[in-house]
Amino acid sequence: MSRTQLTNDNISAGGATYTSTSNPSATTNTVNGLTLAVGQVWLNTATGQMYSCTDSTADANVWIPVGVGGGGVPFPTGGVVTTDGDFKVHTFNTSGFFHIQTLVGIVGNTVDYLVIAGGGSGGTQIAGGGGGGGGAGGYRTASGFSVTAQTFTVTVGGGGAATSGGGEGASGENSVFSTITSIGGGRGQGSNDLGNSNGGSGGGGVNGGTAGTGTAGQGNNGGSGHTGGSYGQGAGGGAGTVGANGTASVGGAGGAGLSSSITGSAVTRASGGKASASSPVAGTINTGEGGDGKGFVATSTAGQAGGSGVVIIRYQFQA
Repeated sequence: MSRTQLTNDNISAGGATYTSTSNPSATTNTVNGLTLAVGQVWLNTATGQMYSCTDSTADANVWIPVGVGGGGVPFPTGGVVTTDGDFKVHTFNTSGFFHIQTLVGIVGNTVDYLVIAGGGSGGTQIAGGGGGGGGAGGYRTASGFSVTAQTFTVTVGGGGAATSGGGEGASGENSVFSTITSIGGGRGQGSNDLGNSNGGSGGGGVNGGTAGTGTAGQGNNGGSGHTGGSYGQGAGGGAGTVGANGTASVGGAGGAGLSSSITGSAVTRASGGKASASSPVAGTINTGEGGDGKGFVATSTAGQAGGSGVVIIRYQFQA
C-alpha cells in the first residue's frame, strides 16, 4: 500500500490537513488563503505533533493535540513566559491573550493569578497647599482558579495621568483576567477638590475633605487632609494598609503595598502615593502604585502619574 505524502496543497485542493514546521496558534485564521474550519488538521513535520481545530472563532481558535509527538505538550501562550521549577509563569505587562490549547499541560486544571489595576495619580493645588496622594490599583490574588481550554482576554489597566497645571489627579484603569476585575486606584484630590476619590484603594483627601474609599478585598482607604487650611494632605491607600492622614504641615505617607512571590521572587506592589511631597514621584510601571501628590513648596512639580497594572498567571506544568 502506498503512503500519501501530506503537503500544503492538501488544503487548497479541498483536503483537511496542513503541514508546517511550526505549531498553529489562536490567530491562525486562514490556511493557504482558505478560512479555517472546525475539523481541519495541522501536522508539525518538525516534531510529529498533530492538532485538530475544534473552534474556528477568528483570533481565538482552539487546536487540540491529536497525539503527542517529539514536540511534547503544547503549553498555554501569552505574555512573557518564564519557568520557576515545576511552574510556568505568564506575566502580562500590557493587554493581550492567555490562550490554552489543551489542559494536558496544566496540572489540576487550575492556575494562580495576581491581577493589579493601574494606580491613581496624585493631586495638585494651585494656590499654596499640597495635593493628595493617588490610591493604589486594586490587588486581587488567589490560587486554585479553574480554567478550561479557551482564549482569555487579559486587560492591563493604565495608571492615572499626571496632573497639568492644577486640580485633582486621575483614577487608574481596571485590570481584568477572566471573571476577575481589579478596580483602578482612586485619584488624589487637589485644588480644594472634595469629590469622589474611590477606587481599588482610595485616593488621598485635601483640607479635611473626605478621602477616597478602597474596594473591599482589593485595597484600603486613603488618608484625610488636615483641617484649618494647612498644607498637610492625605496619602493614597495601598493594598496592605490605609493611607496616612496629613498633619499641620506634613503630608501623609502612602499606604503599604503587598508582597507576592507568584513569579518565584518576592516583589512588593500596589503601594499608595505620598501626599504633599516636595519631590513627588510617579508610580512605578506594572506595579499599580499610586502617584505622589504635589508638594506645597513652590519648586515642587505637579502631582505625578500612577503606575500601570500587571496580570500574572502561574500554573504547575509537571509533577
